This record gives sequence, C-alpha cells and structure tokens, in this order.
Amino acid sequence: QGLPGTGLGGLNSASGSMLFSDPYRLFPGRADTTFSQPAVAALPIQVSSTRSLIGRWWASTKLAPRCELTAESHDGLLRGRLTNPLPVELSDCVVLFGSWAFPLDRNLLPGEETRLSLTSQYRNLEWRLTRRRVSNENKDISTPWDGESFDVPRILEMMMFHDAAGGRTYTRLAHRYQAYLDMTNQLKMGRAILMGRGAEPATQLCRDGQPLAAAYDQHWTYYRVVLPVEIKKKK
Repeated sequence: QGLPGTGLGGLNSASGSMLFSDPYRLFPGRADTTFSQPAVAALPIQVSSTRSLIGRWWASTKLAPRCELTAESHDGLLRGRLTNPLPVELSDCVVLFGSWAFPLDRNLLPGEETRLSLTSQYRNLEWRLTRRRVSNENKDISTPWDGESFDVPRILEMMMFHDAAGGRTYTRLAHRYQAYLDMTNQLKMGRAILMGRGAEPATQLCRDGQPLAAAYDQHWTYYRVVLPVEIKKKK
C-alpha cells in the first residue's frame, strides 16, 4: 500500500531506483499443479522490513441460516429469531440492523438459536462505533479516532462499518484500500448482519509447505452473516 505524494515511498515519487528487479509469481491454487493452495513464489522482502499480504476469494455455500426476523417500520427494532449457520463458535456477537446494534450476552455455538424481542438490549450503531457518551454537562461526546492506535479489533470494526460511523467526517480517512470491507450498504438496504469473532484463524500462512505460526503470533477472525428482515408497517 503506497503512500500519497512525492516523498519517500510515495506513489508520485520521481525516483526510478528499484531494490528488486526480478518479478515474483502468483498462483491461484489448483489441484493439478505444484501449488494446490494459493501461493506466492519468489516474493522479495528486504532485510529488516515487513511485507503485507492480502488475499480475497469467493465460493458458493449451501449454508441456510434459519432466520425469522421482523422490524416495525416506525422504530426499526428487531424481533424474532436467528441461528448461527457456521461450523464455528462465535464470540463478541452483535446483530446490526439499520441504525441499531443488538449485542448478545453470550457466545453462539454452531447451529445455536437466539431470539430478539422488545426487551432485548440495543444501542444506536453510530454511538457504538464512535464510542459516544453523555458528559456531566449532558453533552454528547464522541471518542476521537486515534490514527496511531494498535487496537486491532477496534480498527477492524471501523473498517467493516466505516460509513455507519460517519465515514471521513469521523476518522478523517478515505478508506480507499479496503473499502470493499464496509458493509454499511447492506444495512441501508434493510438487511440485518450477525457479526461475531471466531477463536481459530480462517487461513494459515505457510513457507515451503510449513506453517509460519509461532507462539507470539496474533490473529483476529471475524464472521459476518447477512440476514433478511421483513419490514412491517404500523397499522
């Protein structure tokens, strides 16, 4: 991910020098080739430096989440039931819909059902994302976005729902590189999203077929399931 401008590392830099001239190769992964899994060959990494790797893929699934969610048009509050359709346990679960967030008070096991009702806890989604609170002077105060923070779950939450938090007005960031992660548009289309964190990594990085995992490694794996909602008009 290049930096803007003409400075060191900038995409508009006039410097033509290259540390590495040999190309590296990408393999999408095929069972009838040497690389049965997606792979990168001859990727140059300078000594005492870092390298970011991003992978995206699509697949079809027969997962059929059992879901019966409804919402009244006048308040947007969810009622009904839903299940965790994934084969993994989800923690830190929250259901998002419209401008509301419905945190669940427990983990969801694979196939486990949970219910939402008028007595369920809920909170304004923007307030949740911006960590807004009411001060002693009865003023609404948002926690400023910290661009130097290393709080990965907080960063991922903002990347996944940047527009719902106010977008550039709140973070002062354009969110250009991974804008595809933002699923605020699904909320605007009247769908609900079940979000939770998995304990095990969804992918594994290997070198020459051997896992690179170490005791000091950290990983964050989040799942989001888009669910249909029936909107009922108040009579």
